[in-house]
Amino acid sequence: MNLLKDEAFKKIVLIFLVSKIIILAAGYGGYFLIPAETTSRQYITDNPLTNPWAQFDGNAYLDIAKNGYNPDFIGLGNYGWFPLYPLMIRALSFIGYDFAALLIANVFSFLAVIMLYLIVKVEAPKITKKTAFYLLFFPTAYFLTAMYAESVFLFFSLATFYYARKSMWTHAGAFGFFAALARPQGLLMILPLVYLYLEEIKFKISNVRLNAICLLLVPLGTALFVFYIYQLTGDPVGAAQKIFSAHGKTFSMPWTTFINEYNNFLAASELKAYAWILFNGFIAVSLIVLSALSFKWLRKDYAIYLSLSTLLPLLSGSLEGISRYALVLFPAFMLLSMIEERHKKIGLGIKLLYVLFFIMLIVLTIRHVNMHLDPYGL
Repeated sequence: MNLLKDEAFKKIVLIFLVSKIIILAAGYGGYFLIPAETTSRQYITDNPLTNPWAQFDGNAYLDIAKNGYNPDFIGLGNYGWFPLYPLMIRALSFIGYDFAALLIANVFSFLAVIMLYLIVKVEAPKITKKTAFYLLFFPTAYFLTAMYAESVFLFFSLATFYYARKSMWTHAGAFGFFAALARPQGLLMILPLVYLYLEEIKFKISNVRLNAICLLLVPLGTALFVFYIYQLTGDPVGAAQKIFSAHGKTFSMPWTTFINEYNNFLAASELKAYAWILFNGFIAVSLIVLSALSFKWLRKDYAIYLSLSTLLPLLSGSLEGISRYALVLFPAFMLLSMIEERHKKIGLGIKLLYVLFFIMLIVLTIRHVNMHLDPYGL
């Protein structure tokens, strides 16, 4: 397939470039035009071109790339950030750790868009452009530009499904292995892959072949990381806890998570806190609804993946960060595009929602590069 001759692909590349320009303009504009003393930005790198994108978790990934996993990072340790992205940064550190981190995130965001196009073109060719647009203009799409692992994970998760759909199980397992090393939810892909494999062999155990062992590469990625942290800490029980509870989240039933958010809403004292809690709640409810609809509208493997990925943050006791988490759930954007395509009235509502989302993308990008703005940041 010659993508350069594909008009739909050319339009998707244009959407990608426009989204990058807008995010970079908002980020640098907010960083250089807003007085530093009114922000809580950190100076993680010495370069003003890279420092805006090294805020928050970007600092952790750079620390792992430079110093490895250690208990000293911000006094808590950096065990909660998965290793693939910092390993890539370290591999390219000869150009500078910060430049490497920024380059990898942005190159892989483009590769992810290519892979998204290849997948959606097979499933529903009419919605390729819409799916890319909805993903690239989601309010937290700036994480595909910043020094975060979202771009890397999105590419490897998409590639895993792409090759699994082609019954190329060695490739699917290998890409799934790397996805599981990029983000915690990479482990969840094992179940939709098992479903796809069982579908191929017509759900007959007698038809299982040796290539099924390739599926075990997915949990192997997560297991190797846990084992490595265990080797560093010497604590077999605490290793997994250090990884999966590193951000102050604990196992809770979904209703408890919503109750916690409701209590946070009641305790909030500023408009920006109310807005942020409501936004996270809206994203959580939307993901639940889309997960339910996915079993009717999407292939079962995508529906399983979306549902499991939606459940995971609901079990964490907090919805903080769920909007970032939703960014890499590509079946949700496919489903959103299908709904808009088939139901014009609902589609109008989605378009109006994305007007608001576009404004939020600008505001949240500016907020991100400056840490927490005071008093205007969300």
